[in-house]
Amino acid sequence: MKICPANAICYQLSADLGGKGAKLFAEDSPQKLTWQILKTNGEKIILEVDKTQANKF
Repeated sequence: MKICPANAICYQLSADLGGKGAKLFAEDSPQKLTWQILKTNGEKIILEVDKTQANKF
């Protein structure tokens, strides 16, 4: 996924994928990757991934 600091790039999560038209944005920083899901009803879900812990099992 491409990342834009102005959130101008997003992925449309279509209804056939279960997204019901929601939009997915990503923000990258040296320590974490932040995913934002903006639902059609205005609800925002934020998921943060710590890059130092991302590949640990």
